[in-house]
Amino acid sequence: NLVERNPETLLRISWIGALVASLTWAVLPIVCDTILEEHTTLLLFILSGLAAGAVALGSAHAPTAIAFALPLLTATIVGRVSIGGYESLLFGFVATFLTLMLARSSLIAQRDFCESSSTKHSANALAEALRIANATTEANAAMLQILANHDSLTGLASRGAFAKALETHLTDVNGQSSSLLLLDLDHFKLINDTLGHGAGDGVLVEVASRLRSVLGEEPLAARLGGDEFAILVGERHPPEEVARVLLDAIASPLTIGERSTNIGASIGIACFPEDGHAAEDLMLRADLALYAAKAGGRGRFCRFDASLLNAAKVRRDIELDLPAALMDGSIEVWCQPQIAFSDYSLVGVELLVRWKHERHGWISPPEIVAAALSTNRSEALTLHVVSHACRLLRDLREQGHDAVTVAVNVSPMELGLYPLAERVAERLAVFDVPARSLEIELTEEAAIAGDAAAREISALSSLGVRIAIDDFGAGYSSLASLRTLRIERIKIDRSFVTEMGVREGDRILVQAILGIGQALGLEVVAEGVERAVDVVLLARYGCHVGQGYHFARPMPRPALDAWIAARSAQAPSTAVETMAQAPGQIASRQAS
Repeated sequence: NLVERNPETLLRISWIGALVASLTWAVLPIVCDTILEEHTTLLLFILSGLAAGAVALGSAHAPTAIAFALPLLTATIVGRVSIGGYESLLFGFVATFLTLMLARSSLIAQRDFCESSSTKHSANALAEALRIANATTEANAAMLQILANHDSLTGLASRGAFAKALETHLTDVNGQSSSLLLLDLDHFKLINDTLGHGAGDGVLVEVASRLRSVLGEEPLAARLGGDEFAILVGERHPPEEVARVLLDAIASPLTIGERSTNIGASIGIACFPEDGHAAEDLMLRADLALYAAKAGGRGRFCRFDASLLNAAKVRRDIELDLPAALMDGSIEVWCQPQIAFSDYSLVGVELLVRWKHERHGWISPPEIVAAALSTNRSEALTLHVVSHACRLLRDLREQGHDAVTVAVNVSPMELGLYPLAERVAERLAVFDVPARSLEIELTEEAAIAGDAAAREISALSSLGVRIAIDDFGAGYSSLASLRTLRIERIKIDRSFVTEMGVREGDRILVQAILGIGQALGLEVVAEGVERAVDVVLLARYGCHVGQGYHFARPMPRPALDAWIAARSAQAPSTAVETMAQAPGQIASRQAS
């Protein structure tokens, strides 16, 4: 309306209307002496009162009140003064004073009204602002509560909310059994590294959706962070059955962008009350079970048992003692020869780490590598072995074994963590040995280890170092990766060779791997050669080099020197006959 749209126009119209009305009334004092002479004075007082009342009541807008009163009072004053006489002059003076006072009063009243209105408006505005601010604060608090209790990406419960819910559940469970499942996606880092973090977020959202569809509303599911999820289930849900269903659901193909792919998961299970009574204990034990599931090959679940806790204590001791072991030489480098089938000549040596812990005895190489990765000692461990390899190469060349290569195992997980190629080049220069004599053995996971790993492998290859795939056939690989990673040698996994004599399926796999090597122009080495019949079959299938107990067990460096010296002292035909008839005897005698 007009008041809201243009109040100034309305006030202007009101002022003009008051002025017109006043001018109309102002005619009366001029003509009153002729139309009603005996009552003129009374009439003028009445008119003056009307004018004064208009001013007195017009507190909101002084110009309107004054516009109505001023012409009327002015006409009254002029009319009376023009008559002359003491009474008329006195009336004119009083009326003039009254007019001025009323005008002043009207202006003051307008000011007070405006200030009052402004104060009232400010108070109303402040109250409205406070109401809006309070509503906003409540909305923000509600949003913060939601964010605190839910993961912003997947909508599942957050880590903090899950921890509180777990503690509350264990307090109120009244002796009923419950289970905690920790779920971790397999090779999720590869998705982020190859397809980008946006694709990784899409996978997490899809996994969360599948968890909700499988679990329904009752079990509590949360994303703890990264690609790790937690599920709390009651006694009505057998944890092993829940784990199987979850693994099947996650293993179903999913679409990333325009590509269909598969992703697996591993699950660790801890149960209340048998595995622990406190939330912290259950989380620890479920995490140990998850670690065991991943170590067992991924894509599976594992339930906690006491042996896992003992193994965790051993791992902790290994990790704590590893730095000192690297410094004092407790971590030894042993050697296993690689032999040519044609004449049983030494063509290579693989170096293997050995560590006899003062409390836990012999530590397996995978445990040593895992401890080095978890304590950021991978570079020190690998270069410790590389230094031994370069020293061995130098000594072998001085003994006339220029064609013998020395192989060092490197975990694909450490590729890209430090400049391996630069460090290897430094060691080669220090010992003055050619890069072609050194071989780096990688497991098949190197094919999916990401761009950083591929760059490091390329740098090693450009340096001249030979690259080999160890345990070929036991993990993940692709024929394309054998070319893109510039692989020169593949080693048949020992699990296929040791049972080859009695299992037809293993013989078929070995022949297939040898066929791949021949087709791609790669050298093939057979691991796990333990019997003479293995040599016969492998040679028949086209394999030329092998290593295993049939030739020699892994041995310390002094034993290797004695082994080589003993073979060199024999005539070539005698050495071949000895190796064929009494495999491993020389190595065993020298190692002891």
